[in-house]
Amino acid sequence: MTTRANATPGFAPSRQEAHLVLYTVILCTLPHFFNISVPAILLCLVLWAYHFAAHRWSLPRAGLMTRTLLGVLLFAAAIVTNEGLTLEAFVSLLTMMIALKLFEQRHQRDEMTVVILCYFLIVSGMFFDDSILSTAYILGCILFTTAVLIHIQFPALALTPALALSWRLTSRAFPLMLLLFLVFPRIQGGLWGRPALLESNTGFADEISFGAVARLAVRGDAAFRVTFENGFRPTKNQLYWRGIVLWDCQGETWKQGGQMRPAERDMDMGAQEERRGYTVTLEPHNQRWLFALDLPVRVTSQGSRLHDDFAIHRSRPVTSRLSYQGESILDLQPVYQPTEDDRPGLQLPRGGNPRARELASRLRRTAATDAEFVEKLFDFYRENRFTYSMTPAVAPSGTDAIDWFLFNSRSGFCEHFAASFAFLLRAAGVPARLVNGYFGGEENPFGGYWLIRQSDAHVWVEVRNGDFWQRIDPTLAVAPERGLENARVATGAEGRDSLFSQFKQSAVGQWTASLFNAWDMANSRWNQWVMEYSFADQFRLFASLGIDLEKFKGLFQLLLIAVAVLGATVFFFLALAFMRKMPREGDQVARTWRVFREKLEQAGVIAHDYQGPADLLKAVTAARPDLRGRAEVIIDFYIAIRYREQATAEMLAAFRQAVRQFRPGRPGRHNRMTGVGN
Repeated sequence: MTTRANATPGFAPSRQEAHLVLYTVILCTLPHFFNISVPAILLCLVLWAYHFAAHRWSLPRAGLMTRTLLGVLLFAAAIVTNEGLTLEAFVSLLTMMIALKLFEQRHQRDEMTVVILCYFLIVSGMFFDDSILSTAYILGCILFTTAVLIHIQFPALALTPALALSWRLTSRAFPLMLLLFLVFPRIQGGLWGRPALLESNTGFADEISFGAVARLAVRGDAAFRVTFENGFRPTKNQLYWRGIVLWDCQGETWKQGGQMRPAERDMDMGAQEERRGYTVTLEPHNQRWLFALDLPVRVTSQGSRLHDDFAIHRSRPVTSRLSYQGESILDLQPVYQPTEDDRPGLQLPRGGNPRARELASRLRRTAATDAEFVEKLFDFYRENRFTYSMTPAVAPSGTDAIDWFLFNSRSGFCEHFAASFAFLLRAAGVPARLVNGYFGGEENPFGGYWLIRQSDAHVWVEVRNGDFWQRIDPTLAVAPERGLENARVATGAEGRDSLFSQFKQSAVGQWTASLFNAWDMANSRWNQWVMEYSFADQFRLFASLGIDLEKFKGLFQLLLIAVAVLGATVFFFLALAFMRKMPREGDQVARTWRVFREKLEQAGVIAHDYQGPADLLKAVTAARPDLRGRAEVIIDFYIAIRYREQATAEMLAAFRQAVRQFRPGRPGRHNRMTGVGN
């Protein structure tokens, strides 16, 4: 007869419970795979796989020293693979540490600890994505995690009834949550009161070089959404969205330079009826400027200011979704602001690109005016068969990039045409600058707003014409279709004869586009009404109910502080009361009882934290009947001390002595001696 141990020594939770906890960890971690580094993902997968295999085939488990060493290594991996102490690094560390914590499941409390830590994983997901789908997934994770927590606490309750109970608890809490969401004094920061930690998606920097905008325009995700007032619908060629103005030319690279100055005059130009008002909802891009329809004359956003080059700058980077109001006058040229030094519009590197300089000089000699010179430059681009491409050839190392583009490759994206055009203008003594922004947009018929994507990224030139800066777009001279389509279509990246293009033009493709527009509208309203619900929105809500909180603004803020202090006080006293009920470390009875349970585990008796003394004796009888007599004596001592209030000094001494002398031996040895097998 073969013999086998009844259970793995030192491990209490069943295989089913262990796998359920593992599934909970995986469910809550999966959304973070889009945010953490690839090494962190691989480490999580390895730890999960080994934990699953360890329960299935009784593999050896990591001891305390091994787990400690692994914890140090995982911390180092989180820092090294995420460029320091970033949000992603902390989330990576949390995911890996929870995966490592799975190997400590010796008691019921260990399982509960792992499941409770999963709530932190759930909440941290809101730092990266707060869309409808993400929020729905998070709510599902909360329901499942709560159900698993209930099942661990009450093993007799199966998972399906636990899920139903979790749903009922959540449903009962929802009305209170909704009430608190609407009326509780808010700290700015959206639904979760979270810090502004959504990751940058826009990618515009304070400089551009050849290829930078092309890499950005490959993406099709949203840059911002715009809702115009009074039903205004701009034409396609009016959709120039002004961003950052670049002054400092270093050849193929242009930088912002030091020409930012607050506007020294009121931008109240043009008649009021000529102004077009709109609201922009900008996705985070981690830079200090906003986008507005060219030409902006007013912007309403805290910490933002319109500068004399008509760029809008903020005191802090845009690190979370931001809504602001703007006013623009279409087809209005930026006014030239005289300064003591007009050289910034003419600055060029001391050397480099000699062929481009010679071309500018030659064309300048044949032009009587600046306007005629600009036309000759346009003719040069049209007549020399330049092509518009998102993947142009790169100049060989050590080659002047502008010369290479103008006389060799003649293939480029908008930054190639704009940067080279402005270089030629400055080389001929004509002040010029670049504007980095977007051109185009698509109207959403369901939401009544315009969606501007990353594929609409664009760069154009402004040349000084007397007292004004005039917009010039050399890209349209080479690729007029860019004025009608976004960059991907205009460059042929989405060919008109491709299968994808044919699908878009089909009935199914148009239905799919309508479905996408409806979904984007739903997400936009979700962001506007829920995720961006703010202190000001609360004031408007109360105003609609006839309550003017402006009169009690100071009292309202004082109430917020009072509620926070009261909540912290209540939490402190509840925690203090709970700690008093917990067994103290100096409780000799609790420590002796814990030693007894650990000896039973080593003997192959599976003991759960929820078991009482009587149930524990039944478990001993079932697993190790040879230990029943000695275990019953110890358990009787414990019942008498704990429940019959017979805690005399003699009884305590006898209890400790009995546990000290209890040496049950390992389960394998017992089975060999008695011939019992499984």
